Order: sequence, then structure tokens, then C-alpha cells
Amino acid sequence: FEYWLNKGKKLPALNPGDMILDKIDKYLKPNFQTSPSLRSRADSLYEDMVTHTKDQLNFIEGLEENERIICEGGAGTGKTLVAIHTARNELLNGKTVLLVAMADIFTAYLKIQLKPSPALKICMFSELEKSLNFFSENKFDVLIVDEGQDLMHIENLDTFDKVIKGGLENGRWRFFMDSNAQSGIIGSFDQVAFDILKNCNASIFKLKNNCRNTKQIVEEAQSTTGAHIGETVIKSDGPRVYYCKTDSQ
Repeated sequence: FEYWLNKGKKLPALNPGDMILDKIDKYLKPNFQTSPSLRSRADSLYEDMVTHTKDQLNFIEGLEENERIICEGGAGTGKTLVAIHTARNELLNGKTVLLVAMADIFTAYLKIQLKPSPALKICMFSELEKSLNFFSENKFDVLIVDEGQDLMHIENLDTFDKVIKGGLENGRWRFFMDSNAQSGIIGSFDQVAFDILKNCNASIFKLKNNCRNTKQIVEEAQSTTGAHIGETVIKSDGPRVYYCKTDSQ
């Protein structure tokens, strides 16, 4: 205002209550309300997930000297990500690796995450059974089983025993599983088979931190299903849980 008042053309003096000042005020400093978009919140949550997943991978790297590992954790604790990381490490060390899951939805995801390699075989358990004679003659250095609770049956353990060097008792293997909340949903879980596996001088480790779900999801899942899926380590606050009703399966 000082600049234009001294420009040469005299402007009328302005009073604090003049309408033009109110308009200028609203233009330069409007009143508005906003909330973070779902995308920006998701990006923030993803950064937290990546950080904590790395922490868990560093933890697992310290277990590489163990020949036989049973790694347990609830949904969202990072079992599959750790299984993938373990497979990469074994391949880098020159090992041949067999990575098995029961359902095709898991094997499809694993194939996306891992580069194809002559030393790596990713398959459903049903595929392994069909080619059992071939793999029995061409055994693998390392066996990695994802969602192992789906395959915890004595007959299945016999199959695994035939395709790994040294068998289950003396071979190198890693079972990633949830023997509590998720057992029996897809396959069958046999406690006797699980006891046999543990008695193969296996080291048992538990993933307790949930690095995939927000506090809202963890609390809702535990209150509605009774399943303990770990303590969330994501500090960012997520959106509230919504329920979608469907009319068909």
C-alpha cells in the first residue's frame, strides 16, 4: 500500500473495516480444512512397513548358521518376505533351492518376487508329488516351505524327506508357518507330524511383530477372530476398518 500510495496517483485512505481489505484477506489467507489423502497415508504406512521388515530380515540373517529352522508367526509378521529373502541368500551362496507352498496363489507370488534361476524350483506341493521320482534323483541343497501349516502331515514330510540332501533329519531346510491361527484353513495340520519335524534338531524362532497391518487392522482382526497376529510396529495411524457385505461366495 505504501508503494502505490507514493506512486503518484492518490488513493483514498483505507479503514480497517473496508470491504476491499476483507477480500484481500480472504484471497491471501483463505480458511480451509483438509485431511491427508488415502494415498499419502498409504505411502507413509508403506515406509514404516519396509523399515520394520528390514529389521526382521536382519534378524533372520543371523540365523543362517542353523541348518534346520521352524519360523513361526501370525499373519502379517513377514513370514513370506523372510522366506523370499532366505531363498535369495541361499542362491547367492551357490545352493540349489526348492521353494514349496500348497496353494497356487502363494507360488504365483513367489515366482514374481524371485528371478528365475536354474538353481531354483518354485512349485506347489502337488507338482512336487507328480515329479517325485525325478526330484528324488536330483535332490536339492535347501528346502524352503511357505505356509507350512498347510502341509504339516506325515505323508507330506515323507515327500520332503526324499527331495532334500540329507533328508529332513540331516538336511538344510526352513519351514515358515503359523501352527495356531492359520492351521487347517487350506490343508490339514497334524500335531504328530509337527512334533516329528521339531525333533529333527530344529531351531524354532518366532516373529512377533506385525509389520504389515496398522493398529486398527490388528485390533479388529484379533477382536473378531481371536487370532493373535502379533504386535503392530507401524507408528502411523491408519484408516478405520470397513466391512463389505456380499450376496454371494
